Amino acid sequence: MVDISRDPRWGRIAEGCGEDTYLASVMGVAMCQGYQTENLKDITAIAACGKHYVGYGATEGGRDYNTTLIPENTLRDIYLTPFQALTQNGCLSYMSAFNDLNGEPSSGNDFTLKQVLRKEWGFTGLVVSDYIAISEMIVHGFCENEKDAALKAFNGGVDMEMVSSCYKNYLSTLVSKGKVTQPDIDTAVGNVLRVKFKLGLFENPYTDPSRQSIILNEKFKQQAKELAVKSAVLLQNKNRTLPMSNGIRNLAIIGALADDGENQMGCWVPDGQAKDSITPLTSLKAALPTTNIIFAKGYKTCTSTDTSLIQEAVAVAQNSQRILLFVGEDNGLSG
Repeated sequence: MVDISRDPRWGRIAEGCGEDTYLASVMGVAMCQGYQTENLKDITAIAACGKHYVGYGATEGGRDYNTTLIPENTLRDIYLTPFQALTQNGCLSYMSAFNDLNGEPSSGNDFTLKQVLRKEWGFTGLVVSDYIAISEMIVHGFCENEKDAALKAFNGGVDMEMVSSCYKNYLSTLVSKGKVTQPDIDTAVGNVLRVKFKLGLFENPYTDPSRQSIILNEKFKQQAKELAVKSAVLLQNKNRTLPMSNGIRNLAIIGALADDGENQMGCWVPDGQAKDSITPLTSLKAALPTTNIIFAKGYKTCTSTDTSLIQEAVAVAQNSQRILLFVGEDNGLSG
């Protein structure tokens, strides 16, 4: 995800690289190269997909799927730049976004999908819609029904539909009535097949199930830990509070997120297992074996209005030399 986002109210800001166009471009290219690898037919290679094309992160009021109003010079200088960097570095696919861009949804926008992406940048890969983004154009008031949505998305430049079935249900009818041309169908199919051929999917269509063994490989876990440590940022350390000392007799750990393996994994981790997470509480107990560590959740969930656990947390804090407070939001509130 290389969306430029400058409104912290937008939950999907957690997926991207923030507000800086240059940073998003550099990080996006690195992610693309990491996913695709140097040899596209290698069993570890997958097609990178740049999303959300385009302007999704500028949604009004931080409300997802909302309207975005972006002047063309700003669109080109800020929001399109990371996607252009992906094209220049071989990204194989793009995902058309949900948002309404200057009155025309991104999933039916022939200016961004055809003029800019295909003609100006020379992109030859495939464009796939975001999750039901084509049928969502009805909600934006841009399309009358699913048939109209299929027409405008296809003629707008979307090659493949994700989840919804507007193309499946109506493209053949639109072709027979001359609303969609057969050469355009051939072009879209060619865009999809070209990527599949590059990935060697016809020679080797299935993955190797034994590769599941690399998950939680000790070497990879160590590398992940090193990256995590190097990326941590300490904003303040008044009175040399950190690092924690073994000389502390009683340490209060407050906040449900201190021992929540599920939420610790963050957003968009459908295959993650909470049991594989090492929580801060577990780590602190291992690092401070002589310290009496007392844990109090303080609340049930991030969205709960139940205050019954607060008094316990206050009591624990009052009887401790040091307090570590873990705050934040559940993974379901971001992304």
